[in-house]
Amino acid sequence: MAVQRMDHVGVVVEDLTAAIAFFVELGLELEGEASVEGEWADRLIGLDGVKTDIAMLRTPDGKSRVEVSAFRNPTTSAKAPVAPVNVPGIPRLTFVVDDVKDSFERLLPHGAELEGEVVRYEALAEDQVYVSRAHDKDAKVPSYMGGKFPLSTYLAERVRKLLDDRRQWNALPVQVRDWLSLHIRRYDKDMLKFTQQQSRSRAPA
Repeated sequence: MAVQRMDHVGVVVEDLTAAIAFFVELGLELEGEASVEGEWADRLIGLDGVKTDIAMLRTPDGKSRVEVSAFRNPTTSAKAPVAPVNVPGIPRLTFVVDDVKDSFERLLPHGAELEGEVVRYEALAEDQVYVSRAHDKDAKVPSYMGGKFPLSTYLAERVRKLLDDRRQWNALPVQVRDWLSLHIRRYDKDMLKFTQQQSRSRAPA
């Protein structure tokens, strides 16, 4: 049987109240909270004497959910991992937001920290994404309890395919076509300049 949908992702936290406030500030809606314990929970999770408090939060489109949980038992002395994003096991959730800067600033009081570098999407060509350095000097990727939460203005797959196929641009409004053409000309000019520079640097002295 094929997978029907992804139901939710789960994140274990130390402070459930703080975690709920973090995601609510980000824009998710709290669906409910509950306490879980009993033999069925032990068998499900694979631990003995499970007692945990959980909360379920829903994204504005209603299609995705995040479950945050705090264990009262069994306890652990281990802390949330704080490591680069290429370390196996480091959780990462990505959300599409209206304004990266505003979202990050609102998350600062809830424990957000700076990670990485801010770049601005410029163009998509073949299988390459071209970006430019954003004006902001500070990174705008928050982390919480060791987990990274990149905030992205990632384009929907359908839109990316449309932009990648210039034959479909005629269906777009005139001002959009003009804007795209302008950026393509700018991109072609930059790529020509880059190629010429590379050729000169490789030419024998």
